[in-house]
Amino acid sequence: MAKTYKWRFHVRSYEVDPYGFVRASAYINYLEEVAIQASESLGYGYDWYFEQQRMWLVRKLILNEITPARINDDLILSTWIGESRRVQVNREYELRRASDNALLLRGRHNWVFVNLATLLPERLPPELTDKFKPTNISESIDVGIPEAITPADVPLYTEMRRVEYHELDQNKHVNNAVYVGWVEQALTHSLREIGWPPDRLLSDTLAMRRVGREIEYFRSALDDEPMRITTRLDEVGIERAAWLSEIWHADSNELIARDRTVFAFSNANGACGIPDELYSDLTSTALATTKDIS
Repeated sequence: MAKTYKWRFHVRSYEVDPYGFVRASAYINYLEEVAIQASESLGYGYDWYFEQQRMWLVRKLILNEITPARINDDLILSTWIGESRRVQVNREYELRRASDNALLLRGRHNWVFVNLATLLPERLPPELTDKFKPTNISESIDVGIPEAITPADVPLYTEMRRVEYHELDQNKHVNNAVYVGWVEQALTHSLREIGWPPDRLLSDTLAMRRVGREIEYFRSALDDEPMRITTRLDEVGIERAAWLSEIWHADSNELIARDRTVFAFSNANGACGIPDELYSDLTSTALATTKDIS
């Protein structure tokens, strides 16, 4: 039987955006925290990994955001190990609101077990697999867009920045949640450039709400490294659209991370398609801007 770990906690004021919804980066923090707690509960805390000179690195994250968590919500976050392979596991997540048990989020991390000395993947110790008790079941977490089309020749918005010291974690790498913050900020800047600031996208007449994300991590960004972040409209469906963002090392041109974020649109009458004016602005040459925010 799978080992399911549960963490109950309260949404803090500093974890929400100006509209009272939990930020994307805060969700990532929640998932990483509950993963650490779950591992510690089985006897595999920081001390064990340090002594063994081993660690987990995230390779991919999938999130299906069903209903936004809000300020002052009491939440219950459950986690368990799904599929387990030679050097990696899929850790599953389910976030519910405590007051009514409503499902808010479903997620999955793909973690790779790494030797700290070589930074190469290493076979999972049998005793660790035995303790985690994987289900070896992988349910679909669908963040696709039905009947999607890919617009042709969409302009690319580009942002330049440097890694800041406060963005590093205890391994001296940029924390996984920071990449998501970079992507969200670049997307906000790109929309603002063409006349669509946040207040226009969440108003009485239009709401553009994040509902899904897939992010792949290819290598860690380090202190003071120059980053180039690009974002563009990638797919458009009947009621949803996806943006593709990539984070590159600005000097070596190495791909650091790739993010695909899905948004749903609604108006006073309910779900709707992307507004014609927004679509026209997103596909105009005015979006092809490079901004240095370092």
